[in-house]
Amino acid sequence: MVIVTFHLVTAGFIYWRDAARFVKCMKTREKPRVETASLQLSRVLDLEQFRTTIKDAVALVLPNVKCVTAFVQDPYHTDDSHKSVPLWLNGEISQALPKEGILWQAYDSKQRVIKSHLDQSDPARQLLDSGQFINSGGIVVCSPVLEDEQPVVVLLIVCDSVTENHLSQLEVVQNQIAACHYRLKQSPYRATDMPRPMYKENSQEKSSEAILQLCAELYDQDAASLQVKVIKYVSMNH
Repeated sequence: MVIVTFHLVTAGFIYWRDAARFVKCMKTREKPRVETASLQLSRVLDLEQFRTTIKDAVALVLPNVKCVTAFVQDPYHTDDSHKSVPLWLNGEISQALPKEGILWQAYDSKQRVIKSHLDQSDPARQLLDSGQFINSGGIVVCSPVLEDEQPVVVLLIVCDSVTENHLSQLEVVQNQIAACHYRLKQSPYRATDMPRPMYKENSQEKSSEAILQLCAELYDQDAASLQVKVIKYVSMNH
């Protein structure tokens, strides 16, 4: 308790002395979280790992995440239009994206939706323990991940209240999720029952990994589109 109080007093003193520098330092500490999330996504090899990594990446950039549910369009069974392929929860046919409520609102509008409570009739309530966010003062964030202006993933998140900085970090992670989904579509290992490729320590694959890591570290709004271009380049020059 003494240690916590000491850190709080110290942080308050630093903020009082130089508020701008304090905010800059806090943002510098948060940036590695975004880079870590992006790097994790750049190493995804299959759909199962993709689903798991999405949850881990989101939990890195949002405050006190209690639940992350992801409806994902199967990258191995899709086309360029994205429209003919539905989004599934955990790949189960019984868990298709509901066509009503907050999930459909985010999917249909292609915009992030944030609510402090859900209607009793909202299908999303079946996926969440409503007490998790109503009683604790948390919120529900429903955010579509777009690829070629079409949703390929819809995130349903329960967490504490978010700031604009949190949402900007989430946007970066969503860009990387979209790039990862595109990369899986281009993978020659499209069947789910095919073994993962074994990576050998040769210069070409080291170079590819270095490129992906570089893309993961990009911290601007064009990171996803640039990563897609790099992936196309790598796939064409294997």
